[in-house]
Amino acid sequence: MQRGILEPVPLFGRHLFFSLGAGDAQAALRRVAAQVDGVQTIIGFGASLGVQVEGLHELPSFAGEKVRMPSTPAALWLWLRGDEPDALRERGDALVKLAAPEFVLLEATDTFKHDGGRDLTGYEDGTENPKGEKATAAAFDAHGGSFVALQHWVHDLKHFSSLPGAEQDDIIG
Repeated sequence: MQRGILEPVPLFGRHLFFSLGAGDAQAALRRVAAQVDGVQTIIGFGASLGVQVEGLHELPSFAGEKVRMPSTPAALWLWLRGDEPDALRERGDALVKLAAPEFVLLEATDTFKHDGGRDLTGYEDGTENPKGEKATAAAFDAHGGSFVALQHWVHDLKHFSSLPGAEQDDIIG
């Protein structure tokens, strides 16, 4: 199990998303996996790697009148956790080199812990998440595996802050 999944939100994070490149992906995975500790560096595999895992599939895109949610699957995902953004960038750069040319970096997303764990709108994130053994049972299957669905949001904070509090509450849930 990669215990970092259940650890408190780190001060800083860096998410690296890769597509398949040229060469032996298994060799690259071995090089990268040697740097993964499951706490400060977490690894995930996409359906495009061709590994058969029950329940693993690419999420569909959704579109509605006011929202569009694209699906942007990756072959390989790395989540770097830490206290110093410069160190995360350097660790990420080293992992990108280890993964190449078999994996090509699609995107790097830097994250940070905001206002003690609140999202950018000021709401506390994760209040409904289970704790302790219930969290472990919810996060990991019988083999210690997990699924991740990471979302990128673009916030219109000026508009959001102009709304009445009750409407803000309804938007967040």
